[in-house]
Amino acid sequence: MKDTLGSTPPTRRRWRRTLRRGLFWTALGLAAAALAYALDQRALASAIGVPPFVVGVLFSLVPLPALGVGLRALARALRLRGASELADAVAKQLEGRLPGDYVVLSHYAPRDDGEAEVAVVVVGPPGVVVVEPRGEAGEVICYQDHWYRRSSRTRSRALYDSPSKRARWNATRVRSDIATGGFINTRIEGVVVFTRAKLGDVSSSGVPVVEGLDAAVSYLTRYDPRMETSAERTRALADALIGPIRLAIAS
Repeated sequence: MKDTLGSTPPTRRRWRRTLRRGLFWTALGLAAAALAYALDQRALASAIGVPPFVVGVLFSLVPLPALGVGLRALARALRLRGASELADAVAKQLEGRLPGDYVVLSHYAPRDDGEAEVAVVVVGPPGVVVVEPRGEAGEVICYQDHWYRRSSRTRSRALYDSPSKRARWNATRVRSDIATGGFINTRIEGVVVFTRAKLGDVSSSGVPVVEGLDAAVSYLTRYDPRMETSAERTRALADALIGPIRLAIAS
């Protein structure tokens, strides 16, 4: 029996909106800086009765808030774009390597109206697994769900967020959608997949963590497919998340 995904759910990519916001604020800051440079600061200082250097300092400070907001938004847009592309790549790899009775969903948008999407959801005989893919390089370690990338034996740098906390939170969001569809007792869990990094001590992570896609496939298929469900149940679980999809079944 083989199931293949006939349609994919709509994606919700926030990085483009964040990029536009970053470009707007950066342009506004640069325009303010250009205007300040073009004005006759000496004449303005004389007109209001203050030393010229005071006007110069004030004018140099005016663009900073807009530039700060814009540059932070641009950095976030690049990070979101990277995460979006990584989710696409991991979903494609899993789709090609998992058995036919699995369904892989990317960019899943939970029904809680939150902006953050779920990168990858895998529906299969063992249940539903929320995959949090991460593309950091080097060695990563975890201390009670606080994550760090080790740059040397004595120096570590904190990751911008906690992948294990995000995986657990997203699993809760998906569990709510599944329960709404009538599958209250379905096994739902989160797992973090590092596609490039080596794992150090990650024993205190709140969810399982695996290194590389080979380990991810092994983890996702670690149960006997006959243990919990069938292809029909897999289809029903996928339908509960994204609505009816076409699954071609061949014996």
